[in-house]
Amino acid sequence: MAVSLDQDSHHNTFHVSTADDPLTPLEVTYGNVLSHRRGMTGRSKLFSAIYQILLNREAPLVEFTLNIPTDATCVEVDQAIAYLSKQKTLKKLTLVTPGEYRLPLSLFSLDQLTYLHLSLCDLVRVPEDFGGFLCLKTLVMEDVFASKSRLLLLLSRCPSLESLTVNTDAIVDDDNSTLTMLFQSFFMVENMSVYLSAIECFTEGGVPHVLPAPLINLKYVCINSMDFRRMQGLPFLLFLLRSSPKLEKFKLQILELPVNVDGESESSFSFTHDDDDFPEIWLENLQVFEVYYLYNKKPDIEFIQFIMVRSPMLNKLKIILWEELSLEEELEISHIVLGSARASPLLEITMKKEA
Repeated sequence: MAVSLDQDSHHNTFHVSTADDPLTPLEVTYGNVLSHRRGMTGRSKLFSAIYQILLNREAPLVEFTLNIPTDATCVEVDQAIAYLSKQKTLKKLTLVTPGEYRLPLSLFSLDQLTYLHLSLCDLVRVPEDFGGFLCLKTLVMEDVFASKSRLLLLLSRCPSLESLTVNTDAIVDDDNSTLTMLFQSFFMVENMSVYLSAIECFTEGGVPHVLPAPLINLKYVCINSMDFRRMQGLPFLLFLLRSSPKLEKFKLQILELPVNVDGESESSFSFTHDDDDFPEIWLENLQVFEVYYLYNKKPDIEFIQFIMVRSPMLNKLKIILWEELSLEEELEISHIVLGSARASPLLEITMKKEA
């Protein structure tokens, strides 16, 4: 294991990452036993170096990044976070911990954080008496295991949140939290990126028509792993558009190679884009619409047409086609989209295959 420590004393930041070294001749001969011992020794040396630097610092530490494989429980990481929580100076924290590391309770004492990035870890413990990340502006959660109740509790205690990313499909359904409750927990957010699968567990009681109070600050939305053939896919998008009157940029990443959903045909989710359909949706602030991994399916193309006729200020439509489309399918999609009605006379359309 190679250990890379990058300490920036001028900016009061600290970054730790690990990478695998080539095996030594002895390890090639004796195999996994020495390799495992080597890995444990490498991790011990890594954390010993971390502690020495942290303890010997004079300037306050404001940024800490740790990217290292762990087990579900890792005492060394627990101790590092506990130490940081006592300093009351940390502003930015990034934890990438392959191994489903269970986040310690001391994490929730880092009340000065403005940026928190969690990846490949377990967020099952959020204390009920958690006072909140009152200064947090950006929260990124990627492949994080969490429950509905703990996720909602965390979000509801971040009143200053401006940017939210929840790109995970490991949300456990453990209570009756609704979609309305979820979105009302981060009503101040300006930028949002979510997996459709992370949203779906909040839709058991159905998708509401619109939020009671609109998301007046939301300007950028990215929906990942979108599948129009899923029962709540299109209803959720329409709910989101009705509830986001200030939306300026909308990005849709369609799920590649979607599977059939409980025998539903794609036509059962199809809708037209005539003026009589959903007249309450008028995207007067939308300027950019991007669609990634588009394949030749009717609901997907119809939704693009719908956005085109409901967006008078739209000036950029970017479409990235699924890489396995045939030339004939490419031409068909191009013919349909370029020939579609549009509300904006200044709309510029670009279309190309996935690189």
